[in-house]
Amino acid sequence: MGTVAWGDLAYRVYTTALAVLVLTVFASGLVGDQRLTPAQAATVAAEGPIWAGLLVAVALLVGVRSGVRSGPLALEAADVHHLLLGPLDRSRVLRTPAVSMIAYGAAGAAAVGALSGELLSQRLPGASTAWIASGALFGLTTAVMALGAAMLTASRRLRRPIPELLAVALLAWSLADLFEVAPTSPLTHLGRLLFWPIQFEAWPLGGVAAAIALAVGGVLLVGGLAIEAARRRTQLVGQLRFAVTQQDLRSVLLLRRQLAAERPRNRSLVRHLPQWLGRRLPVFTRDLQSLLRWPTVRIVRVVVLLVGAALALRATYSGTTPLILVAGALTFVAALDATEPLAQEVDHPTLLSSYPKPLGVVLAEHLVAPVLLTSGVSQTMNTNPTKNSMMSLPLATYEFIRAPQPSLQARGFASAAVLMIVVLILF
Repeated sequence: MGTVAWGDLAYRVYTTALAVLVLTVFASGLVGDQRLTPAQAATVAAEGPIWAGLLVAVALLVGVRSGVRSGPLALEAADVHHLLLGPLDRSRVLRTPAVSMIAYGAAGAAAVGALSGELLSQRLPGASTAWIASGALFGLTTAVMALGAAMLTASRRLRRPIPELLAVALLAWSLADLFEVAPTSPLTHLGRLLFWPIQFEAWPLGGVAAAIALAVGGVLLVGGLAIEAARRRTQLVGQLRFAVTQQDLRSVLLLRRQLAAERPRNRSLVRHLPQWLGRRLPVFTRDLQSLLRWPTVRIVRVVVLLVGAALALRATYSGTTPLILVAGALTFVAALDATEPLAQEVDHPTLLSSYPKPLGVVLAEHLVAPVLLTSGVSQTMNTNPTKNSMMSLPLATYEFIRAPQPSLQARGFASAAVLMIVVLILF
């Protein structure tokens, strides 16, 4: 821990940059050169910084939550036992790995930001090099701010509720700015950094300075890290790395929940379900009872993932084709949480084989709700599920969105929102 492994750090940065470069070339070919109209570009310039600021707010909240659990540093067990418990200055011991983590995180985020800038340059006015530079600077600033906030929170120099309350307040301010309730969010000004090629302003430089100050403060004060929490995090991260090498996705998911201290509710959101539901649909009732014990963090995460997927699909419909990959990735991550009851059944094969039903039937019953949602095709509205066929929500969404009338397109996006909400509630 005494010296920076510059060779290893350079190799990781090199591999990340190479992967981003390949992805940039691939994605740029998919996007094409269809430019937005001046009116559309003006709308993006006005609303884009708000969404970029909201992204920074989410990253900042994630960083603070990681710091509450003694993150983001994951040390080796020997370092925790011998160095942190030895007669040494903890800040000096942890300074080198902290700097290495911020450097690698900043480099990776800058590469992703540069990719985003390249994609934006395909459709918005401005030079490609300017978009790549502003995107890289925005990604670097976001990562440095989040990691600095995480280390500053882990140092325990501030009492427990204060960092979380500040991060939540900034997120709420950004949301209020999005809905034009409380404009002029400070993170919105930082979001303008991404759109410098359209309109240059000096205000984002203040956000860059704040990110640097957070990182410097986090590195200098990281010695206040809790030993017991660091030991627990070291054990879980070691198991998590092993699960990743074994490509055991289920173990990765469970270990990540333990790392995040994500526990089910002690009490269900609905204490008593109807008895007839349990007698007629026991598998569905069991799924519903499991989902009603979701912690608030998981509910918020799934909602954010689904909203992000919806926005990515909307951008894909508008012409940014590569965002279909983002939508697929977000929905896949949300599905890992949504199918938790089914995964729990698979985790206990002995109990599953003891049911008085074939194994395949039980597993299929866990998917009864989406099957009912996508059954049948109809050209007219039918509210009676026992008579004739009914229009499925996915197909209705597709038909409405491809219609030329704006009113029908609006109904299509409303149908997509209803479908996501129903799936979230049932699964």
